[in-house]
This record gives sequence, structure tokens and C-alpha cells, in this order.
Amino acid sequence: LKGASEFYDLTINKSYGDVYALGEDSVSNSLTLTKGIIFTSAWNNIILENGASLIGGGATSFVSGKMTRRGNTDFEFPVGDFRKYAPIKLSSISPGTGTATASITVEYHASAYSSVNFLAPLTKVSLKEYWRLSTQTGLAHAKVELFWKDATWSGIGDASKLRVAEWAGTTWVADHSTTGGTGTSSG
Repeated sequence: LKGASEFYDLTINKSYGDVYALGEDSVSNSLTLTKGIIFTSAWNNIILENGASLIGGGATSFVSGKMTRRGNTDFEFPVGDFRKYAPIKLSSISPGTGTATASITVEYHASAYSSVNFLAPLTKVSLKEYWRLSTQTGLAHAKVELFWKDATWSGIGDASKLRVAEWAGTTWVADHSTTGGTGTSSG
């Protein structure tokens, strides 16, 4: 991608090699992910504008790095890290006071966070992966669902014991509204 580009429709269907975002690339109508991974970085981002749709996405076509969604509609971010696909879904999105829509950036990391300190009732945190969610404009609340596609690699033995936790500056703190996950050890 050329970088700092505005696309009405963007389709990624590359049979060989990868796609690199070279700036803040904005998509206003539809982003179609058929084949090929889009690599972004701290300075390069794919932005899906309010009202734009996502078509496709999966293990062979996702965003590796940062992806931003503007809007309040439920959305499953097709993100991963290098070759590991691990989407995150936000629903029931409510923007904060004084903002019409939320602007949410997510990224997935297939590595441990820099600190694994945690508070009860958590009994451990992942040493394999984490998702980073941030907002540029106010977000009052949203329901967050995290997905794993390889439970063995993720180290998940009993999905019912999973909890979403939030980094609180010095420790991981459990989100008490989570009730555990669902799934099997096969993913």
C-alpha cells in the first residue's frame, strides 16, 4: 500500500508474498480480505471508516499489527501477529460523553506482555499472547470477545476458567464481568 491513502474499496487477494502498509491507509466503503496478510506497524495503520464493511478475513488474510475501526457498530477485527490469526470482537459499543462515534485501535501480539504481575482472582496470565485495545476518541464501554485458533499453542486447557484481564499500569486485573470462555482444546 502506498501509505496515507484513502480507498473507497480495498481488496487484498495476493497469491504470493505479503502487503505492507506504509502509512495511515483509510478504507471508506469495504475492505475485502481474500488472501494475503497486511503488515502494519506503530506508525502505519489500516483504518476502517464509520459505515465501512469487512468482507472475508481469516487465517490466510488478516491484519498483522494495528487496525483501527471508527464507529459504534459491532465489529470483529481480523488481526493477528505474523502468521498467527487471533481476532477480537467488540459489540455493544457506547461512545463516551461528548463523542458521536468511537475510534478503536486493536492489535494482537503472539508474545508475553512485558510484565506478568496479576491480582486475585486471576491465577496466571498468558505467557504466549495478548491483545492491545486503545481508543482515540471516547469509549464508555464495549463487550469484548477474544478468539484463539490454536488452543494447544495458546496453552488453554479449560476454557471455562478463562477471564479477560486489563493492564492497570502495574498489574493485570480481572474484568469481573467475564464469566469464562467456551471452546475445546482443539480450538
